[in-house]
Amino acid sequence: MSKYGNIKCEYEGIKFDSKAERKRYITLLLWQQSGVISDLELQVKYVLTASKKRDDNSTERASSYTCDFQ
Repeated sequence: MSKYGNIKCEYEGIKFDSKAERKRYITLLLWQQSGVISDLELQVKYVLTASKKRDDNSTERASSYTCDFQ
């Protein structure tokens, strides 16, 4: 069981972390088909901070954010 009780599911070969995420994806697909939105993308990763060396020669890890939809 997941932390928030979500149930993983699938739609057209795409795996989602929850039924709510799948439902939102289907809604966005309908919007795209009707021309309300365009260029729908899934799981787009944004780098927030790059990896870098600190003054003490240790390495600071990069941080990123992955959005469900864009």
